[in-house]
Amino acid sequence: MCIRDRYDTSISRASIATRTRDQIIRDVPRTFSLYIEHHRYLRLHFPSDMTPYCEALQEVLEVACHQDYSCGYCQGMNFLAATFLLSEGNKRSAFILFSYLVKQCHLEILYNPKCSSLLEYMEYFERRLEQHNPAVYNHLLQHEFPPLCYTVEWFTTCFLVSSPGELSACVIDLILVGFNDMMIRVGLALMDNIQSFILQSTAEKLQLNFKKMLLLANCVEVMSLALMIPSEDLEDLSRLEVSA
Repeated sequence: MCIRDRYDTSISRASIATRTRDQIIRDVPRTFSLYIEHHRYLRLHFPSDMTPYCEALQEVLEVACHQDYSCGYCQGMNFLAATFLLSEGNKRSAFILFSYLVKQCHLEILYNPKCSSLLEYMEYFERRLEQHNPAVYNHLLQHEFPPLCYTVEWFTTCFLVSSPGELSACVIDLILVGFNDMMIRVGLALMDNIQSFILQSTAEKLQLNFKKMLLLANCVEVMSLALMIPSEDLEDLSRLEVSA
């Protein structure tokens, strides 16, 4: 069955585990709170009553949990689904795009609790950063600010939380058309873009202001840098092993 038909023929949402539904219900309002907070980056205006959006997002996520590709619900998925819901304006289109990104672009591997791929992806980024920008890598290492502090959020939300607006939209678009290492390259480009801030920061300043600096990164500059970074033969995410 093709993705476009799955939303209409999905089994009843009533069979979703209570724990999963409770997690989704908690995360949905938080999702839109972040979008509203950063509305100027998104160039969107939100109504005072977000109830219809919350109900729609909850339904999309619950239906997605029923698909045969699904590893269940994981935090991060809510931001991807919400982005498609806001851009497309209807639940069915949001579900189709979300499912395509997760399944066909193999991002489901990064959400699977039985899989070590997210850790491997972060370790791969760390190796690339060491090779690409050793000054930034060594400074972060010396100040005990490893990739674990920021890349989990980057990779499970396609930069939607750290860089909402044009940058994250570009990342998602390029992943959809087949750039399977784009999150790695954008992450490296972001480090280049805010290098002066990083090298002048103490451990405390990194902890307090790193996310704020990411919000100020110039999308055009970052994406230009990212597209110029050589692409390596990153193993297709679909082939990463699932732990026993």
